[in-house]
Amino acid sequence: EGSVDEETDTVSGSHTYADNGIYTVEVTVEDDEGAFGSDTFEVFVANVAPIADAGEDQSALWGEEVSFSGSAIDPGVNDTLTYEWNFGDNTSASGQNVVHTYHNMGIYKVIIKVNDNDGGVVEDILTVTVNKRQSSLTTTDSSADYSDITFLSATLHSDLGAPLSGRMIDFSVDGVGAGGDLTDSSGTTTIAYLISQGLGTYPIDASFAGDSHYLQSNASATLSVDKEEAVLSYTGDALSSYGSTIQLSASVTEENDGGFGDITKAAPVEFELMNETGIIWTRTATTSELAPGIGEAATSISGLPTDVYTVIVKLSDNDYYRAPIVQSLLVVYNPEGGFVTGGGWIMNGGKKANFSFNAKYKNDLLKGEFNMIDRSNGAPVQIKSISLDWLVVRSETSASFTGKAAVNGQGSYDFTIDIEDNGSPGINSDTFEITVSNGYSASGTLSGGNIKIQVH
Repeated sequence: EGSVDEETDTVSGSHTYADNGIYTVEVTVEDDEGAFGSDTFEVFVANVAPIADAGEDQSALWGEEVSFSGSAIDPGVNDTLTYEWNFGDNTSASGQNVVHTYHNMGIYKVIIKVNDNDGGVVEDILTVTVNKRQSSLTTTDSSADYSDITFLSATLHSDLGAPLSGRMIDFSVDGVGAGGDLTDSSGTTTIAYLISQGLGTYPIDASFAGDSHYLQSNASATLSVDKEEAVLSYTGDALSSYGSTIQLSASVTEENDGGFGDITKAAPVEFELMNETGIIWTRTATTSELAPGIGEAATSISGLPTDVYTVIVKLSDNDYYRAPIVQSLLVVYNPEGGFVTGGGWIMNGGKKANFSFNAKYKNDLLKGEFNMIDRSNGAPVQIKSISLDWLVVRSETSASFTGKAAVNGQGSYDFTIDIEDNGSPGINSDTFEITVSNGYSASGTLSGGNIKIQVH
């Protein structure tokens, strides 16, 4: 219905159209006499584009599915709306609600375009920030000896647990770079590392710096270092005349296990000289390198009394090397010190073991002989000297001499004689002891005869 303005003879009214189009409007006027009049005209209703909403800005990880839900308001209630999405990475999709996965990092402008069926088009924009994924790095403890080669290993995975290949992993030990390498198809890399640290534990750090798709990650482990094995061997004097300077030396050899360290760190080397009474003389020496893995420790000593000494060589405590203690024999003799002679028997197994000997230096050469027959085991054992090596006269009561002897006319065996002269006569007083390198030995107090130690 409308109204009439009688002063201007105009008719007015209003109407809301549900959609665009061309409409014929008929106007009918009735006066108060009941008379009617009408006329028509056309109304052109234009299309109004919809109002679109793409939704809120979003953030996501690459490879992660992102959901989009658009909406629109259209005054034309009879319009049919269609939705088109442009994801900003040269891909698109249709539909009001869609999903999309980004494969690279970046900030993407996502456009939704809404069309009605009357040519109305409208756009809205949201922003998607695509971030790198987390990475996970693990490494393992390692242990080895000083100067050995050990292996440092680490494995890299994505936050989804997938191995990451072709990524550089860098290692450091105790804060010092140790190198790096690319991961293999299982996400693992391993490098060889030559240990230069001494005894102790040291931090291993593995690091992935990150790349275009993954964030950086780090891992830590522990390197346990033990001492390297070395071998000592006495190379010094074994026989020296009284009053001479005695050279004490030892070779220090590192175990050959693929790498050599600084052999000069195998120090100090200690030489202990102990006589039969337990008196000890000590000297120490540093180690010098002769060749890779081979060193020598050397020192000297003077003024040792005439005697037979056990040389004990040991590596003092240090952080790099360890070695078993070794022993050797050192004889300090005095060619002007006197001579020994004797003969008689001792009882061995209830039977006589007869002996005779004499030993004396002449012009710095040891002269003399030794003979023995032992019938304690039925068949006699005859020991006859071939040569004499040295004689040590410690005192008027104690002496020793050594040499090589044939046993029952066969071979050449080392023998050592230790004697005591406790006065004359020697029966039940003097003592005699023999050891032979074939395993034979005998000892006892003289049951007959006499031993004479003459000191000059």
